[in-house]
Amino acid sequence: MAPIHPWFGDLARDHAPVWSVRQIRDALVRELRDCGTRLEQDQVPVEPFVIARASYLELYAATRKLLDLIHRTVRAEAPTLGGRLAALGVDPACGEYPLFSTNDGLEDHFWSAMARPDIVIGPDGPQFIEFNVSGAICGPAETYFFNKVFTEAYGGPEAAPFTGYHAFPARADLFEAICAQRGLPKSVALIGSPLDHHAEGSTYFDVEVEYLRSRGFDARFVPPEELPHGLGLPGRLDYPLALRYFATADWSDRGVCLDGVRAVLDAGCLLVPPQSSSLLANKKVLGWLSEGRPWMDEADRALVQRYVPWTRVVTDDRKVTDADGLPVRLPQLLKTDRKSYVLKRAVGMMGRNVLIGRDAPAEHWDRAVDAAVATGDHIVQRFVEPAAYPLRISDEEGNRSQQVDVAVVLSPCLIGGRPAGCYGRYLTSGLPGVIGEPSSGAMENVIVSERLDTPLPAATAHEVGS
Repeated sequence: MAPIHPWFGDLARDHAPVWSVRQIRDALVRELRDCGTRLEQDQVPVEPFVIARASYLELYAATRKLLDLIHRTVRAEAPTLGGRLAALGVDPACGEYPLFSTNDGLEDHFWSAMARPDIVIGPDGPQFIEFNVSGAICGPAETYFFNKVFTEAYGGPEAAPFTGYHAFPARADLFEAICAQRGLPKSVALIGSPLDHHAEGSTYFDVEVEYLRSRGFDARFVPPEELPHGLGLPGRLDYPLALRYFATADWSDRGVCLDGVRAVLDAGCLLVPPQSSSLLANKKVLGWLSEGRPWMDEADRALVQRYVPWTRVVTDDRKVTDADGLPVRLPQLLKTDRKSYVLKRAVGMMGRNVLIGRDAPAEHWDRAVDAAVATGDHIVQRFVEPAAYPLRISDEEGNRSQQVDVAVVLSPCLIGGRPAGCYGRYLTSGLPGVIGEPSSGAMENVIVSERLDTPLPAATAHEVGS
């Protein structure tokens, strides 16, 4: 076993589950059956990722500060939407962002309302390798079910040796605040598709719908084929607030028509998060932060230096410094030292269009660098060697547990500025790779805090940028 990184904390195994490995495995398969989670044919975790309280809270504090900095950075690039698209190199006619709204300044509100970065633990601690800013973030339902099973498997809420924040309360709090601010009825529609999450059925969304109803909302799940009439149109708009629980790129790639969403927007529905949230998720923004902006102060630069690996937008004329401190063009550096870098398309998700230099043949890598230079739509990031976590998983039969070293990607959610649970993905082989890609075979889990004598700080809201 590899040495345990001190950031994870003391992983003493003082608490054993009260359930058997078979009971835990069967419960996870049952509860996560509609989430598209790979469990039935694979070894499953028999415990959550439990980390030190201070480390758990650091994830959310750093996420909040970096999200605010990302938000300020995009706003500072240009005062208008058109100017921001131009700065990011996006042609408005390309159709990549088809759902901008003109509804009461919606595009300048709530665009940082929901975020989930992807983080690896490098030699010096957390490193933010990308930022997902959208409503279509995996994690809320998955972590709900993992928490449910593990809490019961380890003796119930009062006995389990771990605790954590949760997404559903944070999202309900956000919706309540929006309804109160805007004078809207307490109703919300969740617009999405199970296919977006590789799920089998709508129960992926139904569990959150039921929670919202328990909080007094008139809530319902609406798939694309039921738009716009599922919200009451063309007559009365029954749901003036809706969660955009989908990525436009996913629906466009699958040939899903967006006319129903467009009709909902044009009827005045407040679709949260708005399309502008996608600008914050553009990976070029991390390149801008890493390179630095003239307006950034020392605290801003220190924050980026601490948490963001070296990142640059790939262009032919960009000059950087090589290992000997000599100036060199960026493409030349990437070709001479490919094993130190990762190439990523600026707009993408789930590990698509990500190439790890050390895993790529030199010829393939060089062609990819040339293509990135030609298109201007990629960033390059220094590779971060992930620290190993010793996780207990079941054997293939699901009868016994074994401890294996895994490389985990940690994804804390912020919803309405509140901590909202932490999603985790890993490879059972323990080898690093493009974990977000569905074909990678990555497994899922929840990341929680060790339980101490004092409870977690209250998940209070912070102002969502506008």
